[in-house]
Amino acid sequence: MQVGRRTLLGFAAASLLTRRAFADAPIIRVEEPKVGGTRLYSVPYVVYRPAWFAPRDGKADIVVHFHGGSQLQEENFVTAQLNAVVVSINLGVTSGAYSSFARAGEPVFKTILEKTLSTLAMGGTPTLSAGRVALSAWSAGFGALRPLLQSAAVRDRVDAVLIADGMFSAFVNPQLRTIHTDGLSGTFAFARAAVARQRLFVCTHTAIPTVEYASVAETTKALLDDLGVPKKSLTGDPRQPSYEAKRGLFTALGYAGANKEAHIDQIKFMGENMFKPLRERWNKPVATTLAQTGMSLQNVP
Repeated sequence: MQVGRRTLLGFAAASLLTRRAFADAPIIRVEEPKVGGTRLYSVPYVVYRPAWFAPRDGKADIVVHFHGGSQLQEENFVTAQLNAVVVSINLGVTSGAYSSFARAGEPVFKTILEKTLSTLAMGGTPTLSAGRVALSAWSAGFGALRPLLQSAAVRDRVDAVLIADGMFSAFVNPQLRTIHTDGLSGTFAFARAAVARQRLFVCTHTAIPTVEYASVAETTKALLDDLGVPKKSLTGDPRQPSYEAKRGLFTALGYAGANKEAHIDQIKFMGENMFKPLRERWNKPVATTLAQTGMSLQNVP
């Protein structure tokens, strides 16, 4: 197989970003966003601590988000009034950079949590430990979630998965558009746990078509088929879901929009579509959620 110059440059960039992520980089700067709270930069991490953030028993609930400007997640946090911190990680525009970054699975996950907490401490927050954790991604950012969720240890530690127009896959047979789901087995396992009300899983997709790989709509359909969750038709307004598929704590929302604006809308809608359900779950006592009870997802069918 021939590897083009662009691909090699992508691998090199991903390797560089990964090395930076594991370096003990100090905070570059501290800012106060327009929405309030505090934004802390420690490349490639941007940690947002909302003004209303209040740790519980010395713990910080953390949303780990891949891809998309940190200000968008700050606005989504304001919409949802979620009592947590969010760390935004941006590694470029290709999913390959995110996949390379997260390939090691659990060690990368642990490093992200450690860096988030150390960045908070350097920004003046008293020393905290990690509470409940949500993995979040928009678009190419799913490239990081896929390898992370392949790790049983990561799945057991994570309480929620939130994916905005990003759950894509390769083809086994491009002519028949048969989707390769082996690399999604961890994602599908987490979704099954949400159906069983053990975790929270929310995903959305647009109707943007693809040629060389399965679209997010096609991949979501494969997930719904695996779960046996039917669709319920809703409004046809492109800025509103055209269907909803719900069971337990699993939700998929499909949108009819098929352009760049519709794709960007999906990250802007995360506050309403994803962080509000997460707030409802995390407002309950920690003992009522599974991620810190020691129960395992490894036996979820």
